[in-house]
Amino acid sequence: MNDSQLKQTLYQLSETIDWLDGKVNKLESTFSQVDTTLNELSNKIQQLGKSVNSLQVNLESSQQRGTSEQTTSYHCHHVR
Repeated sequence: MNDSQLKQTLYQLSETIDWLDGKVNKLESTFSQVDTTLNELSNKIQQLGKSVNSLQVNLESSQQRGTSEQTTSYHCHHVR
């Protein structure tokens, strides 16, 4: 390989490396966006979990109130 062929090959390699570098930067940016999106989703899932827990607590306490009201009315009725 003569000098001019070597220079041409090195230039092409340099161009290819620059192109690959651009692709890697785009991938890093995309992965960063995916990471951000996953974090947001994770936070929303945690919020949903808290909402579900709070709904369960409300449901259980209203069921207990309902049971105690039934028991109370039964006792009142029984006492009469």
